[in-house]
Amino acid sequence: MNETWNCKYVFFLPVGDEFGLEDNGSVYLVYSPLAGKTLLATEQEAEKMKRDLLQETEPDYLKPLTACSFPREKPGYHASYSDYTALYILLNRKCNLSCTYCYAARERSSRELSDGTIESMIRFLFSGVKNAGRKRKIWFLGGGEPLLSWDRLKSGVLYAEETAARAQTDVSFLVISNTTLFDDEIISFLQEHHIAVKSSFDILPHIQNSQRGEYDRVAKNLKRLLEAGLQVDIQATITPRALPEMTDMVNEIIRSYPGIDKVSFEMVFSPETFQDAESTEKYILDFYESFLPARKKAEENGIDLFNSFVEACNITRDRYCGGLLVLTPDGNLSACPYVSSPRDDGYEKMIYGKVTDREIEIDDEKIGAFLSRKAENQTKCHHCFARWNCGGGCPNAENSYSPEVREAICKCMRYILKKELLRRMEESYSRDHHRSLRQTISDTFHT
Repeated sequence: MNETWNCKYVFFLPVGDEFGLEDNGSVYLVYSPLAGKTLLATEQEAEKMKRDLLQETEPDYLKPLTACSFPREKPGYHASYSDYTALYILLNRKCNLSCTYCYAARERSSRELSDGTIESMIRFLFSGVKNAGRKRKIWFLGGGEPLLSWDRLKSGVLYAEETAARAQTDVSFLVISNTTLFDDEIISFLQEHHIAVKSSFDILPHIQNSQRGEYDRVAKNLKRLLEAGLQVDIQATITPRALPEMTDMVNEIIRSYPGIDKVSFEMVFSPETFQDAESTEKYILDFYESFLPARKKAEENGIDLFNSFVEACNITRDRYCGGLLVLTPDGNLSACPYVSSPRDDGYEKMIYGKVTDREIEIDDEKIGAFLSRKAENQTKCHHCFARWNCGGGCPNAENSYSPEVREAICKCMRYILKKELLRRMEESYSRDHHRSLRQTISDTFHT
């Protein structure tokens, strides 16, 4: 991390090589994440700014860079678990597919939540005093396929609506499904209760059929959901095999699913993909390079193409995650929807409560540890210019990957953040000046 210099959360990154200059230190990217400011400076300008930042009374010209707003009150940043407004319900461990990359495949069973346990958790969601009146969100997903527990899902929606009415607040619902099981009854219920759908779908026939199966069935159901006027998003899992096909995936959505305006392309964060630092770095950077043209094509056609890793470049946060409110099929509370079984890495660290029909038990010490885990508390993050974007990284990664792999993930985060900051500056400069920023820098240093 000796490539950066920082003071008062203002970071100086040498970026001459990004503009084709021989001396990387001839141009600096000055980045103040908490002030939301970026600018370019010559080496001489950067040195002056560094000296002035160290003064007890800083000059006025620096104040826009040091006027930091700490991201303490953003949605999802809770002072305690009683403030949560989002609930994730893993209804079962059952599934009718055998996806090649499924993190939960080894835990398949007939396990299913009871109505009483679901209702107990919903009452808890609406019981917080500090979040009274704030809209609640309930996501139905599975350590399997949630529609295999349709009766549980339906009764949970009805109970949540009744509870929200009594609390004089609103509630919204999302179902994350493999999209194979929708029928007229289910679609009618989703319409009536304004329930959104996120389809886990790998879009191209040969990719879907080789990794998940049932392409024809899923494609047909997606079109039925769109014809019914439902809000439908797609989430595709981008395996190493699918990396070169991301732009084709966007083209297929444009061609076959014109009602889709939000799509997620997510990486496969698994020990099989991230075997060592070298393979981890290669996969993430290859993903980013393929994601760029896919995103451009999506933007040109009114589609929001999302990736959680790249999206970190657009947000500021003091922690990656304070622990979520996740009800597992066993009736436990987990801080992460990807950790719900005793066989999952980090299970003992992530499970912090137990829910029954009658009561909810919560380990205050465990949930307190999630809430206090921030980038500023981690030595490795102290001088990192990406710390306010990644928030110290995913807690679950610490349970799943070696220190070498985690450092490779951090390295890629820094690389992508720098690229994204410069990309935005280039777009803004070109729009305002009708000229390339890269060309302007090159002309400045070669005249």
